[in-house]
Amino acid sequence: KVEGAVSDRVARQMAQGVRNQLKCHWSVAITGIAGPTGGLPEKPVGTVWFAVSGPGFESTEKKLFSGS
Repeated sequence: KVEGAVSDRVARQMAQGVRNQLKCHWSVAITGIAGPTGGLPEKPVGTVWFAVSGPGFESTEKKLFSGS
């Protein structure tokens, strides 16, 4: 299954990559579809994944924003 750039997996890997590259304790990452085009039925414009990575902690959350 191909998840694409806007996904839980990519957001998590981005946050982990920042921690590794900068040798920091905590990092955040955001990936999403800003629009006005580029969305799909399963991943509409406004889909955003947030990730936080820290010592012994990782979390991701998907949000769907609407509006213009």
